[in-house]
Amino acid sequence: MLFLKRFEWLLKDILPNYFTCLNNLLQHSFSFSSYYGISVLNPVEKTNRPIILAWTTFFSQNLLDALLLAKWGNGMSIVPFNQSECPYECVYSTDRQRDLSHASIVIFSPRDLNEKDVPPRNPDQLNVFLLNESPFHSDPNYKRLPPDFFNISMTYRKDSDIFMPYDSFEEIVPGTTPPNEIWQKDEVLKKLKNKTKLAVQFVSNCKTPSHREDYIEKLKKYIKISEYGKCNNHFCKEKNCFEQIIDDHLFYLAFENSLCKHYVTEKFWNVKRLTVPVVLSKKPLIGLDFPNNSYIAADDFKGPKELADHLLYLQKNFDQYLKYFEWTKVYKKSGAISPFCQLCQFAVEKKRKTIPNIVDWWEKTANALLRNIFC
Repeated sequence: MLFLKRFEWLLKDILPNYFTCLNNLLQHSFSFSSYYGISVLNPVEKTNRPIILAWTTFFSQNLLDALLLAKWGNGMSIVPFNQSECPYECVYSTDRQRDLSHASIVIFSPRDLNEKDVPPRNPDQLNVFLLNESPFHSDPNYKRLPPDFFNISMTYRKDSDIFMPYDSFEEIVPGTTPPNEIWQKDEVLKKLKNKTKLAVQFVSNCKTPSHREDYIEKLKKYIKISEYGKCNNHFCKEKNCFEQIIDDHLFYLAFENSLCKHYVTEKFWNVKRLTVPVVLSKKPLIGLDFPNNSYIAADDFKGPKELADHLLYLQKNFDQYLKYFEWTKVYKKSGAISPFCQLCQFAVEKKRKTIPNIVDWWEKTANALLRNIFC
């Protein structure tokens, strides 16, 4: 009888707990390592390769999930990191307690940062300032850190140490670019000729630093604009609704909520859905080397009426409208943003760098070119 009771205890308590622990260990150990040759430390592994530690989340998601494995799909054309395409090898971790003292690089997303929960500054480590929102929408917590806390910038700005834009124009390489990545003339013409409406906008931020809402109100006096989003309580709910609406409109009003250096979001990149983006100002685009005639800038015109007249002119003159798609002869359908190889290079080569004052760099230089855009 005693033997049977002990056997029952073994079945009920010990074995289930053992297999639960074993299962959790296996899930933790291999949660990333099966993807694209990416190495993520398991609980018992030691490594001689540089460790890149994600200290914070990214928009409340696991940072490595969001960016390394490209599961954050909020308008950025980030692709999963492929180790076979990178000559540098690092390992990646989110285990603060185990890996902080050994990490070569520590990544912080200021939007997810608690200034009371940051490790002491380590001169042997590089702290990364990772952000894809404009200074107007950056959480102020990072300003409470020492001004030289960060070593590396990883943002949408081209003057960042690691450039991480929302998307990119990548040139076609004859003989190398896959055929499905090359625009066909008939494909472009068919899509453009099927457009029946003038301009559309999708906005849910109704009061913005750029005052785009004021410009829109003036523009609506002269042309009809299809408006979607929270500001109009008009939502796109059906499957593929967004794509269908873009396909039906000649122009997409890509008015950003902030006018800051190089701040070009998914709104502009609807250009790859074969519509012409209209931006509030060309000044944030200075230095980005976008193709000529791939967009229209409102500040190239004297005011909303002159812009409206130009859009109406293009609506009536298809050959002139078609000139805004010359870029499709040179550039691929998609861009591939994968900044982690360059980040790993910093770790492998033990590069040393400092940002003397992150607030000055991020805020003051971001707006230096953009004063007095609207008079």
